[in-house]
Amino acid sequence: MRPAMPEHAIEKSFEERSERVFVILMSQRGFGSSTVGEIFNKNPKIFYLFEPLWMMSDEAKTVDGVNLLSAATERDILREISRCKFREDFTTMLTAYNEMLRTRRVCEIDSEGTQCMISNATLLGETCERNGGRVAIKVVRTDMDKLKSLVVDDQINVKILHVVRDPRGVASSLIQHVITRLSDDDLLALSDQLPRKGRLKALVLLNQTMRGRDSVQAYCLWMRQNLFNSARLPEWLEDHYKLLKFEEFARSPILVTKDIYNFVGLPVPLEIEQWLELYRNNTRPGKLNGLQSNPKDRAQEWIFDLSESEVEQIEEECMDVINALGYQPYRKLKERMKSGAIN
Repeated sequence: MRPAMPEHAIEKSFEERSERVFVILMSQRGFGSSTVGEIFNKNPKIFYLFEPLWMMSDEAKTVDGVNLLSAATERDILREISRCKFREDFTTMLTAYNEMLRTRRVCEIDSEGTQCMISNATLLGETCERNGGRVAIKVVRTDMDKLKSLVVDDQINVKILHVVRDPRGVASSLIQHVITRLSDDDLLALSDQLPRKGRLKALVLLNQTMRGRDSVQAYCLWMRQNLFNSARLPEWLEDHYKLLKFEEFARSPILVTKDIYNFVGLPVPLEIEQWLELYRNNTRPGKLNGLQSNPKDRAQEWIFDLSESEVEQIEEECMDVINALGYQPYRKLKERMKSGAIN
């Protein structure tokens, strides 16, 4: 049996194996990417930021309620983050949106110790650099073509983790997200529409194709336009792209996390494995460390939440995406439920 590696040797091994890397979790709301992002946020050797483009786009000009941030501005922000360079206006936004932050490093350097606020761009950059330039971010509503120049022109060691989810699971998540934010008066006003139209139509989560909208069509369009077959990647994406279905992570979080870290080129810290073990085995209702419990149940809860007519509405719009990602049509899932394979 090989003797155990001393702790200082483990630390050295990590540093020797690690180079500057910029991990981009590219996803959408309701896809489960916030949960996946925690495997980087909880790593003490990685500087993680939660939706930095969303914070900046929220301050940009809007058209018909949709936030607009130019592709060039997005690339500039991402390029600077990858190099641990932060603008003063960006750092100010971190402070303004502190309650949205889930960034361990920012909380650790907060002088007050409670608000996870920082307004010093230099200090933020130095903290990022102390992690050896290993940076991970979660972004929503961006596209693959906006990331190409980071790889091709800037030669940044970018690792794109494309997190997707069954459109029916996304729809169920969107419904819950909208309903929990409606007032009693709003729900009462919708009460006559819900039985007639179904929740998706009554909540205007169908027939909205504009990019940036929270809708079934918009999200399926985004997946359709950004999906890549790992066996036939364009040359610039080779070794830079990995597709992850949220359901795979929910079923086997430890195994999938090891695969993700192998793709990124970093070892998995023991504390991440320990946290994932708790997450996987949590059977209590509510949340664990700020994350939804029962990951397996969460991945398939749409089967019991959506009505058959709602499922039909989603499959009518998104069957090509469902097939492309290898999900089963509802009629086959119903057969499995009857046989007891799903309970």
